[in-house]
Amino acid sequence: MFVLCPRCELNYIEEEEEYCKICKAEMGLIDPNEVFMPEDDEVEEGKLCPICKINYIEDGEEMCLMCKREKEEKVAAEKAEEESINNWRDEDVTADDEEMEISLSDLEEEEEEEEEKSSKRKDDDDFNYDVDPNDFIGDDEDEEEEEEEDDDLL
Repeated sequence: MFVLCPRCELNYIEEEEEYCKICKAEMGLIDPNEVFMPEDDEVEEGKLCPICKINYIEDGEEMCLMCKREKEEKVAAEKAEEESINNWRDEDVTADDEEMEISLSDLEEEEEEEEEKSSKRKDDDDFNYDVDPNDFIGDDEDEEEEEEEDDDLL
């Protein structure tokens, strides 16, 4: 029958034993290498992944599966970014080529048309800036009457 170790109360031991192997190793009653070294059956054969240094790889492999996936995702993302940059450059080059084909005489004509349009806009202004000072006479009297009416209400 098994019971909890009286010292750590974590590990189970047989009733005949005083303490678990870990507690014995901590107290110096047994060699710590006996407790903390894995048995031969538990040791995985192979070598650690040189990239992540966590997972084991088999002989002949360059990296573990996790590192391969990350590398593939990174390469795919770089290709997508490169394609988007190339597409942008192609669009930009064609737009520049079209602008270069305009002759100087055509360019002068376009500038003259733009100047005419801007001058027409200034003339077509809807606002009337001529203000007659008589338009504001009498407004003060109306305000005074409204104030008197407000005072009467109080």
